[in-house]
Amino acid sequence: MNPITVFEHGRIELLTGAEKTLLDQLRGPRNERMFEVGWRETWATSHVGLVQLDTRAIQVLPKMYRDEADNEQRQREATANLLFLLSYTRKLAVTEPETSRLTAQRAPFSDILFWVFAHWLWDAVHPDGGCRGYVTIEDRIDVLKARWLVAAQAPKAFGAGGGTGSMSPTTNSPRTTSPTGSSRPPSIASPAGRNGPTPAGT
Repeated sequence: MNPITVFEHGRIELLTGAEKTLLDQLRGPRNERMFEVGWRETWATSHVGLVQLDTRAIQVLPKMYRDEADNEQRQREATANLLFLLSYTRKLAVTEPETSRLTAQRAPFSDILFWVFAHWLWDAVHPDGGCRGYVTIEDRIDVLKARWLVAAQAPKAFGAGGGTGSMSPTTNSPRTTSPTGSSRPPSIASPAGRNGPTPAGT
């Protein structure tokens, strides 16, 4: 739901009785009322910013816009000026290019605050600029969600069974002793399942 947008000292309409009660309870830093809540009408004061009620938000923008601009352009200019004031007083870390880009999207002030918070959170979690690798996660599950590396697992399976081991070219072959006392490497299984010829030992 889009927020209710008014300018400072503007009238706020379409409020329920519960929402008026919440606004009437808000106080400023000097215990002054932030909204003038009457029996029939509710008015904003000189306080600007965003108020989140139960189901919707109210954004009060400063009267800092060009007189010849239409209502939509006035909201964009007032939002940009509000962001500049918050950045100038170091209450909100937002740069001028970011302000121009955000206000060009015609986003309400609440969405801009959400973006700033998400930007802060990302910088806090990823201070180096982002993830630079993959994280391996192992778990016991009932379904298969990965790919079996058959070529890598086959040598381990054959070697664990005590049978004829298959060795890669980069693996140091274990030496076995022949009945004559000469050492030779173990035989390698052929594709047909039979042992191929074994080289003569030295």
